Order: sequence, then structure tokens, then C-alpha cells
Amino acid sequence: MKFNPIVKTDPKLIFEFEDVIPDWMQKSGVDQFKNFGFEYNHHGASEDDGEPYFGKLLYLKQTQTNLAKPHIIMNLLDVIKYDLINKIDKEAKYVDLQRIAVNGQLPNQSPAKHLDTSNDQDLWTAIYYLNDSDGDTVFYHSLKNEQEEVYRSKFKQGKVTLFHGLFLHQALAPQSDWRITIGISFFMDTKLNNMLSLDLQ
Repeated sequence: MKFNPIVKTDPKLIFEFEDVIPDWMQKSGVDQFKNFGFEYNHHGASEDDGEPYFGKLLYLKQTQTNLAKPHIIMNLLDVIKYDLINKIDKEAKYVDLQRIAVNGQLPNQSPAKHLDTSNDQDLWTAIYYLNDSDGDTVFYHSLKNEQEEVYRSKFKQGKVTLFHGLFLHQALAPQSDWRITIGISFFMDTKLNNMLSLDLQ
């Protein structure tokens, strides 16, 4: 469903889950990414936003981009589909996968504030914090008020932050070494989609 007006970020529609996969699987995931082929061409907002950082798009529904994925990513998708979305709404239904992206940031690399969709009322994103790092995910009021922080998800290895794709957010740079996240965006049929509010100021 398309939803064009500017949406306010609602902290009540941001959910955090810790230790969503077993410890052995987490360690295996870290090992899988030791030789991952990051590319210096992934942008938070657009191709000319001036804020490039390392990343790779592994799947995109619109273009049928479908690259080989580390095993942990498919395990995470199953956790989202069969566990996490039912924790936020017992009647919610996973509909379809939209995008999988892996982001890797180094110190001084903070991508632009951005939305994960500009008009999809039923698109949600799950961010998985893969490695032992830092660099919070910060959520802002709306595109009309990009400076007001309304929520902050602390980076913690093994945690998933789940939120609506119309919420303005930004990944802060780590203090040192790599900050690696897996972002999975998907369509979901849930009553929570009807709880979005517009920024009418």
C-alpha cells in the first residue's frame, strides 16, 4: 500500500530483541564475514548524497538482484518471519522480501539520514548488529524535523532492531574498526501499519 505524506517516527513502533540466534550461529556469522567482499558504493540516501560507505546489496526485489548470501542471513530471515514479527503483533503476516543489504562502516563514516522507503505503508526493516562494535542507530522526528532525535538503538552484538521503513534514521560511525550490520527490509501485513501518524506541523 502506498503512503506518500511525511510520517513521524513513533518510538512505540521501534522494537529491540537481544540474542535472537544461538551463540554458535552468531560466532559462525562473524567468521563468514571475515572475508566478505564489501564495496565502496553503498549510499544511505542517493547516489550523489556525498556520504558513501562500505556495503553490498545482496537482494533487491525490484531488480531481481540476488547474490549468494552468507548462511546467517537466511537464518535471520527465518527468525524474523517465524518469531519476531509475531512478538510485536500476534496476527501479523510476513508478505514478501524487499531488500537485503550488508553495511560496513569504519570510523568517520556516517551515512546520510534516510528512509528505507518513501511511500510503502507496509514496509519494515530489521537491522542485525553482527560484530563486537559500537555506533548507535539514531531515529529522528521526520523529514520536516531532521534534527530532533526521538530514539536511539544502542549497538550490541546479536541484537535486532525492528522498525517501520518510513522512519528517518542514521547509522553512526564506530569508535574503531568495523561496524557491521545486516539490514533486511520486508513487507508485513499488520495492524501496526495503521498506527502511523503524519507530521502536520
